[in-house]
Amino acid sequence: MHVEEWHDPSQNAAWQRQDHRPGPWPFKPGGSPFFLYPGGSNPTRAIIDIAHTFHIKGVGCDFVASALALCARKGLFGQGTFDYKLQVAYYIYMQYCTATKKTTSIRQWSNIGDLGMTSQKDFPTTVSGKGFDTGIVCGFLEAFLAEQDCAYHFPPFDPNR
Repeated sequence: MHVEEWHDPSQNAAWQRQDHRPGPWPFKPGGSPFFLYPGGSNPTRAIIDIAHTFHIKGVGCDFVASALALCARKGLFGQGTFDYKLQVAYYIYMQYCTATKKTTSIRQWSNIGDLGMTSQKDFPTTVSGKGFDTGIVCGFLEAFLAEQDCAYHFPPFDPNR
């Protein structure tokens, strides 16, 4: 199967052939009822749900959580333990929210669990808020990082810091 074939939703698509399936056809005959709508078989007509793909447990949430963790590890929120740096980040974030008149549902960043991590080497996946908080944290990071001295060369990344 070629890469360009992945988007073909038709019944005759290469990925729909029996030799590509490990077992019997698990779906109802006739395909999806969405194919009955005008243009329903055209993949370019699909609308992406930006709330779930970016804000709510999506790539945006992973991005802001990872950015916060990286900023903490690089010392942008001061010195000390990782948990202490997250507390400093939250304090600066709340100052940003107050200055920009934003309301947030995030109540703390005080330990790795608040970023969805179980250890220092885990991948950050959340900012412990609601979907709209992802956009607010994006704005905070943009404003915060714009004020940082980008000419400073940070030490190499150390996941144990």
